[in-house]
Amino acid sequence: MLSLSPAQQRDVESLQNWLDGNGCLTREESAYLAHHGELVALAPAGDSAILQLEAWVEDRLIRLWRNFRKRRFHNMSNDPNVYISYSGRLIQRIARALLLLLITLLLLMPIVVCNIISTTSIRILVVIVSTISYLLVLSLLTKSRSIELILAGVTYAAVLTVFVTGTSVTQG
Repeated sequence: MLSLSPAQQRDVESLQNWLDGNGCLTREESAYLAHHGELVALAPAGDSAILQLEAWVEDRLIRLWRNFRKRRFHNMSNDPNVYISYSGRLIQRIARALLLLLITLLLLMPIVVCNIISTTSIRILVVIVSTISYLLVLSLLTKSRSIELILAGVTYAAVLTVFVTGTSVTQG
């Protein structure tokens, strides 16, 4: 029981929408949905970073393209209160592209900024801010243990520090 993942808020809201729309249970019988912290997912969750990005992309596509949900779900459910998450190729490709863009920016942007700036103290500040940003994104998007975050942060900061000290601009 302890190894099960907590239920996703999106799934709980979907079940609540269905119950509210169909009225098949009394409020007392569906009160358990209000205790989100006590609910678990029976199916194993995949990579949380990709799942979070796919859900975000899907929400944006639904918001920007009103017919997106109707076109994708018309064969899955006739009930308008049932929300079936769509993780088709379009959403998966967009999510992966966004993840690759984010990773590339996190890894290469400090190098570009440090290459432009000649002051060592500002370069060190860029390394500190970049390392904090990198670790923040890692901790939010992945289920990392503390030691994994420490090792990732040390490695990232070491590489950036070597780059900063090895490419110091001489003024003259």
